Amino acid sequence: MSDDEKTETSKLSGLGRVPLHRPTRKAPAVSIIISGRNEIDYVRAFPTAQSHLIRAEFELVFVDTGSTDGTNDAAIDIGFKVHAAPASERSSDADLRNRGWRISHGKLLLFLDAGAPYYPEFLPKAMYTMRDETVGAAIPLLRQQRVPGEPAVFSAPNGVADAVGHHALVRRGCMRQLDGFRAAGTPETDFADRLSGHGFALRGVKVRQAAVPEPGSMVDALKRLFPR
Repeated sequence: MSDDEKTETSKLSGLGRVPLHRPTRKAPAVSIIISGRNEIDYVRAFPTAQSHLIRAEFELVFVDTGSTDGTNDAAIDIGFKVHAAPASERSSDADLRNRGWRISHGKLLLFLDAGAPYYPEFLPKAMYTMRDETVGAAIPLLRQQRVPGEPAVFSAPNGVADAVGHHALVRRGCMRQLDGFRAAGTPETDFADRLSGHGFALRGVKVRQAAVPEPGSMVDALKRLFPR
């Protein structure tokens, strides 16, 4: 790694430490973006930098809002790029997500929230769905309690607004055209309508019940996408 690369990587981390993985010239297929405070257990659900995670295909980004439990050190050791959000942005989920995708490099952006449900099958299905280039973003749809004699109903568990920010796969190109999430207003209507206005669809992906992330569980889903 050149001195310039080290300087730039340290600048992005906001903490003066260089992540274990080296920058790659190839843009990763997916940037996984998480923001939060004191989320050490959640970040440990991801593999270590020496694991089978293909660094050319996936990038891990954690936007920290003031962790005091060792989350930042754990995240850096695992392979995350850690960026400390300024105090002025810490109360706005939209600002945090915008900061995350703007310092990332992935062609697709997976926004996750440590406080939201985790659907192991979502990412592989969403990536398949987004092979259709008219799909700008995908969110999980969970099967609702079925009424006898009625067809199955799938919907975003806490509404589209919640899903867009807390468990969504979005094209980088779409985020550029929309200039990111808007801090004010209703994220659901605003984001979906703006996406449609640029000719892209918001597509739902059917998933089963959520699971609690366990060490390595996330990477198991990722490895199925790019087997060696």
